[in-house]
Parts: sequence; C-alpha cells; structure tokens
Amino acid sequence: MKSTFLNWYTQSLGATLGIIASIYAYLNGYMFVYSNISRNFDNLSFGGVISSYFLLPLCIITLLLGLAKSCIDDKIIYKISLKSFNKLIIIMTVIVGFLGAHIYFVFPAIFILFEFYEDKIKIDLFNHNEELDKELSQEVQIKDKVEAEIENKIEIDKDNDLITRKDLLQSEKSKKILLTKIEMTKDLLTRKANKQFIMEITGLSLNEIENIENKL
Repeated sequence: MKSTFLNWYTQSLGATLGIIASIYAYLNGYMFVYSNISRNFDNLSFGGVISSYFLLPLCIITLLLGLAKSCIDDKIIYKISLKSFNKLIIIMTVIVGFLGAHIYFVFPAIFILFEFYEDKIKIDLFNHNEELDKELSQEVQIKDKVEAEIENKIEIDKDNDLITRKDLLQSEKSKKILLTKIEMTKDLLTRKANKQFIMEITGLSLNEIENIENKL
C-alpha cells in the first residue's frame, strides 16, 4: 500500500470513527445536539459545550480533507497550504474530541494523527530491517567460516590418510626386501659363501649374517 494512499485513508477512517464517537457521546449525555445545548448548560462541562458545538463539524471536515488529500495535497488556496490547514484541523479535532467523547475518542485519534507519527514508524521499520540484514550477514559469515573449517578438516584428514597409506606401503615393501635378503643370505650360507661377499650383496651387517647362520 502506497504511503500517500495510507495517509489519507487512515485520516478518513479516523474521522469516520470520530463521527461514531460523537454520536455515542450524544447518546450518553457527554454532549447535546444544538437545539438542546442552551437548555443544558448546567449539565455540561466547558469541554462538553465546546465539543457539542464543534466536534461533529470538525470530524466531517477532517473526513472531507482526508479524501481531498488524495488529489490536492500540495495545493495552495488563498496563500494557505492545504497541508498546513489540514494539520491544524486534525489537532483541533483531536483536542475537541477528547473534551467531548473522552476516552472513546482514543481510536479515532490514533488514525487521525497517523500523519504525525508515520515518519517515526518508517524510521523504526528501516532500523529494524537494517538490524535484520546485519544479523543475517553475520549468520552467513559464521556459516561460511564453519563450512570452510569443515572443508579444511576434511582435506587434512585426507592428507593424513594418504600419508598413513604411503607409510604402510613403504613398511610392507621394506619387509619384503628384508625377507628377500634373509632368504638370499640363508642360501649363500648353505653354499658356504664368503661372509664378506654376502655383506656386499645383501647389505646386511656381519652380526645380522651371524645371527641368521646360528638359526640354520
């Protein structure tokens, strides 16, 4: 809903509720119709007298101005801005409304005065949206950081696993080579080969060759 439409719509709605509140005030004796005002001065307060004369006309004018704002909001008539005149009527209507209808004019006043706190609502909404955007941005950053840490951990685990596999392969290869050397040494010892010759071929030390010889 556009702001300009919402502005005059709420004012017209508030004025309509104000007319209803005026009728309720007449029915409950807070105010009297024009023909009975002079005969009931003793039963009315000062606010009741003022509102009896002016509240209903002010509500009707506020309603008409609310409708007029939709098309001639920026017009100037007899050097008087319609916008300024409208604000003056609004304030007068609300004051007289509380004098005559008392607490029953609260809801009409909320709608009629919407123009005055509309900007405050916009600022609050803007600040709230900014806070939400900031919180969302922080959540996204935290999520990205966590995902990056998880990916790094996975890569590290993969690298460690690869290193472990390489170590196992090298260990198995070394075992096979050692077993081959032992078998070769046994075969050469059986053939009465020179130990110095066996050391040169197999790369085993003299003590290792003698240990193998003792086990034969």
